[in-house]
Amino acid sequence: MKRAMRAIIVGAIALLIGPLASRAAAAPDDVKWKRVVPKPPPKQKLTRPPRVTTFVKALYPKAALAKGISGSVRLVIVIDEKGRVIQAKIERDPGYGMGQAALEAVKTFVFSPALVNGKPARVRLRYTYHFRVERRIIERPKPPTPTGTELRGRLLERGTRLPIEAAAVAIPALKLEVRTDSNGRFRFQHLPPGRHQLVVFSVRHRNTKRSFVIGPGQRKLQLVVRADKLVAGPYEIIVIGRRPVRGISRKTLQKEELRSVPGTFGDPLRAIQTFPGVARPPFLIGILVVRGATPGDSSVFVDGHEVPVIYHFLGGPSILNPSFLERIDFFPGNFSVRYGRTLTGIIDVQTTRPKRKKWGGDVNINLFDTGVYVSGPISKKVSIALSARRSYIDLILPLVLKGDRFATVLPVYYDYQLRLDVDLKGDDYFSFFAFGSDDLLRLVTRSKDARNSLNLDSHIGFHRINAKWLANIGTKWRFLLSPILGLDITRFENDSGTQDQIGFDLLVWELGLRFDVTHYLSKTLRFDFGLDFLYRRTVATSQITTPPDYRPPPGLWFSNTTFGGGEVQSIKRSIDSISGALYFEATYKPFSWWSIVPGVRLTYYHTPANDRARLDPRLNMNFKLTKAATLKLGVGLFSQPAFELFLDKTFGNPQLKPSWAEHYSIGAEYAFTRYFRIELVAFYLHFHDPIQQSRQIVTDSSGIPRALKFSQSGDGESYGLELLIRHDPYKWFYGWISYTLMRNLETERDGRKYVLGPFDQTHILNIVASFRLGRGWELGMRFRAVTGRPETRVVGGTFSGDSATYLRLITERRNARRGFFHQLDLRV
Repeated sequence: MKRAMRAIIVGAIALLIGPLASRAAAAPDDVKWKRVVPKPPPKQKLTRPPRVTTFVKALYPKAALAKGISGSVRLVIVIDEKGRVIQAKIERDPGYGMGQAALEAVKTFVFSPALVNGKPARVRLRYTYHFRVERRIIERPKPPTPTGTELRGRLLERGTRLPIEAAAVAIPALKLEVRTDSNGRFRFQHLPPGRHQLVVFSVRHRNTKRSFVIGPGQRKLQLVVRADKLVAGPYEIIVIGRRPVRGISRKTLQKEELRSVPGTFGDPLRAIQTFPGVARPPFLIGILVVRGATPGDSSVFVDGHEVPVIYHFLGGPSILNPSFLERIDFFPGNFSVRYGRTLTGIIDVQTTRPKRKKWGGDVNINLFDTGVYVSGPISKKVSIALSARRSYIDLILPLVLKGDRFATVLPVYYDYQLRLDVDLKGDDYFSFFAFGSDDLLRLVTRSKDARNSLNLDSHIGFHRINAKWLANIGTKWRFLLSPILGLDITRFENDSGTQDQIGFDLLVWELGLRFDVTHYLSKTLRFDFGLDFLYRRTVATSQITTPPDYRPPPGLWFSNTTFGGGEVQSIKRSIDSISGALYFEATYKPFSWWSIVPGVRLTYYHTPANDRARLDPRLNMNFKLTKAATLKLGVGLFSQPAFELFLDKTFGNPQLKPSWAEHYSIGAEYAFTRYFRIELVAFYLHFHDPIQQSRQIVTDSSGIPRALKFSQSGDGESYGLELLIRHDPYKWFYGWISYTLMRNLETERDGRKYVLGPFDQTHILNIVASFRLGRGWELGMRFRAVTGRPETRVVGGTFSGDSATYLRLITERRNARRGFFHQLDLRV
């Protein structure tokens, strides 16, 4: 049964496959192939072109606009499916920056998408952007018929009558406000009749109110308004903002303080002596003693250049007229690398520019001298200032002396200043400044015999010619070029009419150049770098009357000559020296509470005897702990060359090196208010290689022994605390309390034992206060209390038969002190 079923199924399959197989075998001959051609795609048709939906106006190039040039820029742009410009290229550019301006504008266009066959698609097209300068005639509306009153006025400074520029003048009741122009003029229009009040606002002057009345039908009114300065007096300056700190102990005096500090006789530079760190100088000696160091270790700079003296002979006034002073900065230590050739402290005096709007001046007459100051414009860009002063007590005293036996020696001094300024582009300017000083001692007597028997000629003076060119390139660069030419004169001659005659002349010629560059890299970083060059030629001449049959000791250039008969011998020396320095300083403020000022000064000292180089790195930092409290740190090295005559091979030591010192300071300042603050500074100074007189005997190359004269075998140090409690000028009061606790030590000549320095003063207290009483009256006082200076006390003496004199006996140097000094000065 199963086999039958299988046979039936196989047969059926064979019947079905047989015809198909026969057809497949006959296909090549029986079937005809037909070629099928595909249908072409539908034709692309721009249904809707793109349109600008967001148009951005291109910035018209300034060069083309200034010349009135029009033009068209053709571009090829690609717009995507969303209407954005994804590609743009300039195909035709008329120049003058039009192509780039159009390209930047077209890239920001937005189009409605292009439709191709009804669907959004990417398209490429040409677009032309047109720049056209259109000139239109605009008819100005006719001004309305004026109604009310026109007020014209002028705002002047009371006392000086100088115009006040850029001050706000307002009438609050009418809600009107204008600004004064460069001539102090202002104007209001259409004011109604009645009583009105005018209010003046100026940052440098007191707020002023002025009432005025406008009558009915009054068309015009003239008004002059005078405003008082914030600080009364003609010699003040108001500083808006804080200057960058270049030293942790800088003290700055405003002009009102400079002229009115009691006990200074109106002399600005004497006010420095009331600050902490400044010791009381010896009586009638115009020197500066800072932190107990010798006066030669501190310097005074005028417009960036050092001057030899700052006070006149025998403690007289300072060498500069107060009207020439713009600012005085005092650094008792840790000053900037911009200053060099100084070990301890500096006074930096900046002179003021002449008046450029109006002529003015002053005359100062007192018991000792008379000074005249005149300043004003020569033309619109050129201004000049002149000053001269001369003492006259030597002329007045002989007129009141009685008798011919009275004779005294009095100082005679004069000084002069001349400054010429030329305004250049912007804030740039050029200035020429010539100034000098001359001091001498004169015998004042009515006796002819005294005048004939004594010739006393002591003369100290100097002259300087300084030029300055200040240029600014943009807001990032500032250049200052300042050459200087100077002459210092020191002369002493004593001719008593006998055979004894002594004379000494010292001339020092100076040629210097200072080039300063300031670059403001950012708001937080500033660079200062520059060159400080100084050439000095020192010529010294002395005349000495030798006693009869005098033979000098071995080692001197005239040792083989025998002098007799009281002959006058002349000795002359000339030495050239060069001091060149490169310095770099950065002022970096990474945070609002932290500023750091690193700097380095590389100085090269050259003399015929030797060459020396010094590298002085310095660092100052400020930390603002709170809004009112500030911490200050300072450390650095400072160097100073030896005086040229000390390097003479016969009378000095040609191997002397530059002296140098280490400065360490830490201070804190707390501002209770904007005008009242307290400052405490601790300092330590270590002096290396100080120049001291020596008793050593050395043998030169020829085997002749000679005295070494000067050596550098010891060292010294100063340390202490400085306290300043200060109230800046505000309304009716200013003043300060300064206290210095200090110790200055130096080694003995053998370099082993420390002794007190000659200018050591342990306690220095100054109290200064000034009160304005109103109506021009002012009351001031200064109290000073100072520890006496060290002195060497003589314990006995022995008689020398050879010289018929007594030789003093001492236990040790500076083993005692002078009495405590105190002083009270009042000023009305």
